[in-house]
Amino acid sequence: MWNELIAEMETQYSLPASSSVLLSERLREVIHQAFLSMLSGTASTPRLPGQGAPAALPPPPSSSAAEASLAPPVEFPARYEDLGLIGMGGMGEVRRVLDRVLQRQLAMKIIHGPSRLSPDTLARFMAEARITAQLEHPGIVPVHDLGTLPDGRAYFTMKEVQGRSFSESIREMHRSATQPPRWSLRRLVDIFLRICESMAYAHARGVIHRDLKPSNIMVGEFGEVVVVDWGVAGLKGHSLHAGPAGRLLPPVHAPLHEHVTLAGMILGTLSYMPVEQARGEVERLGFTADVYALGAILYEIISGHPPYTGSSWGEVLRQLLAGPPAPLSSPLPVPEALQEICARAMARNAEDRYPDAGVLASEVGAWLDGARRREQALAMVALAEQRWRESAALRAEAHAFESRARALLKQVPYHAPAEAKKPAWALQDRAAQLQQEASIQDAEFLRYVWASMTHVPELAEARALAADYFQRQHAIAEEEGDAELAVRSEELLRSNDDGRHAAYLQGHGALWLWTEPSGAEVELFRYRERDRLLVPEPVRLLGRTPLD
Repeated sequence: MWNELIAEMETQYSLPASSSVLLSERLREVIHQAFLSMLSGTASTPRLPGQGAPAALPPPPSSSAAEASLAPPVEFPARYEDLGLIGMGGMGEVRRVLDRVLQRQLAMKIIHGPSRLSPDTLARFMAEARITAQLEHPGIVPVHDLGTLPDGRAYFTMKEVQGRSFSESIREMHRSATQPPRWSLRRLVDIFLRICESMAYAHARGVIHRDLKPSNIMVGEFGEVVVVDWGVAGLKGHSLHAGPAGRLLPPVHAPLHEHVTLAGMILGTLSYMPVEQARGEVERLGFTADVYALGAILYEIISGHPPYTGSSWGEVLRQLLAGPPAPLSSPLPVPEALQEICARAMARNAEDRYPDAGVLASEVGAWLDGARRREQALAMVALAEQRWRESAALRAEAHAFESRARALLKQVPYHAPAEAKKPAWALQDRAAQLQQEASIQDAEFLRYVWASMTHVPELAEARALAADYFQRQHAIAEEEGDAELAVRSEELLRSNDDGRHAAYLQGHGALWLWTEPSGAEVELFRYRERDRLLVPEPVRLLGRTPLD
């Protein structure tokens, strides 16, 4: 029965999975009864109150009615000049207007013509204007004016945010890897944090958005991040709410029509709503519903697609009711801590989520702080690697000059005049200069490595680089007989090695020994220093040749 109801509704109303759902009161009652039947395990056909026959879905709107709802206003108040349509929404259209008094460009949202006859829709439209107007935050679009047009339709004006929707930024980051994107994961998460902070302010004032999704986030041309479309927002109580640093914020007051929060009403966008919201359990909706939607946005940032996808509204609804979304997967390297934040925000049980957007913002902020420190540390590691390459190139060039100098000196007799030796000496001087420059690069290398560890003490990349450097220094010290440098380099190698140099530090070797004839007995000795002399001490018999 439920599948048939969904299929019939999709056929008549062509509801896409990505659209916000605001069902009419009559259809809402049908859906609510179907939900109750499904959850209780019964399969009775839903009926409207007071009717004996099975409920029929309302007919789809006629094309003429649809055209009328899209018609531009006939007349504007004298203060405003119409500059054209920006877009259409569920309850109204948004037009660009010029405020002639203040000489500034605004966006004007106007309720659809037929919708003005619905007390429910009109009340929600007015509530959107009043709620948004009282949320004075940089991340929430400011409302300037509320009124009615000469033809009776309600409108309100607000700042027009020039930019793109957050969904476009997410798509761009996950686009083909052949073109480096403008957006990085950390940059998108930084925007996400600002969204969370805006919602933390709204929650502090008792407001629940109930339709958070990437397309309802605007990213402005100058770095603005604005949460828009508060058309299905609701209020949670009327008590005072503590704001930042314990400061009390007055609650938002916006009288809502009695039908706006009817049980069984499905408000929001399915791909981003928690299961209790999809079931129309309005009385259970709190700040955790917005937290879930924020988690779903983070899911899309990481994976490149919403938690639930499908070709139709009903398909997405069935997936949402069936269970949690597929485990996160991404072509990008995503830290486990960020995935854990997403998982908790999207917990099926509301009690298991972050209690409000403020707590979620704190978690995301802490992760971002660590991510920034890691980025800075890795930048230092990259500079250290560059210095190492430059040092190696200088030493190779110095070695070449020294080799040429030795070759020239071999051709000049010892007793030859100085003039004959000067070309070789010039090469030696150049080699010494290059060695000095290489030493300077080595010092810069170490400075960048230690600097990276001040940002992230256990940074694996920095420790690996340091271990490679000190292994090379130890090998050079042993080759040149510099005991002091060898001891110091070995100690620093041990303190930074992640295991890759374990065999080198053990100092073990392999021996293959053949004799002619075979069968010779082989004994192993170790040299020990005694009274400034190296004395062989027997260790063990190795056996007879051949030894592999």
